[in-house]
Amino acid sequence: MKKRVNLVKKLEYGPHYKLSKKFKIPVVTHAVEKEETFLSILKEGKILLPSKIEKVKKMTPYMEKALGIHNCVYLGLGFIYNTSHQKWPYSFIFRKSILRKPYVTTFNCYLISKAWMRFLKKMREEDISFLHDIQKKSPKARQVIQDLLDKNICNWWEIEPELIKAFNRYKYKNQYIGKLKKTRDKATLSNAYAPHYLAKDHLLHPNIKKFEAVSRKSVSLNSRDFLGVYIEESKAEKLIPVIKQYLSKGKLIYTGKRIIKT
Repeated sequence: MKKRVNLVKKLEYGPHYKLSKKFKIPVVTHAVEKEETFLSILKEGKILLPSKIEKVKKMTPYMEKALGIHNCVYLGLGFIYNTSHQKWPYSFIFRKSILRKPYVTTFNCYLISKAWMRFLKKMREEDISFLHDIQKKSPKARQVIQDLLDKNICNWWEIEPELIKAFNRYKYKNQYIGKLKKTRDKATLSNAYAPHYLAKDHLLHPNIKKFEAVSRKSVSLNSRDFLGVYIEESKAEKLIPVIKQYLSKGKLIYTGKRIIKT
């Protein structure tokens, strides 16, 4: 029983909790992996839609397109993508009020992850040979699917090219996509309610408090919704002078340890 309590505490009060708690108010963020991309967005003054960026590489293009959310700017709860699997070092921080915009759609789940995981678990129950065939495609696919079979965990995003090829051979692919679209519609929150959903228990681990939002328009940094940026403390000395050149007065630079006003 004690082990179970400790596990729940670890989920509730992990890195996401610590980083988000220091920021005081519930926020949504757009996380960025590379410094070059981060600085490019600052100079542009907006987060552009993928269709407006040359040579953009999307992490999960197939299922995003199937669900109609492929040409969007993704927003996460708090600092989820700065503390979870990706641990990306940069984020653009927005007030929860951005979720009221008519071009922003909020979901109470991780839609792409739910789509792939539901499919893989369905195959595990109905046709395990389908999963064994995926394992033959690459060493990484072998390990990822084995983790699903042995541990009921799956880093599916690491093998989406293999999954796409397998899914295209699935006899009932179109019917499955139809069901996914119904799941998407059911998971969609109203623009009026979305900020309240975000704010409630926003410090919980993202595996418990599930949230995802997409903007169908490029997101401006010249608005009241935009609060500032997050960068890892280790990058602060180098980047803060550069960031100050582009942020307007009163915006924030958050390092996880300090909040600096421009």
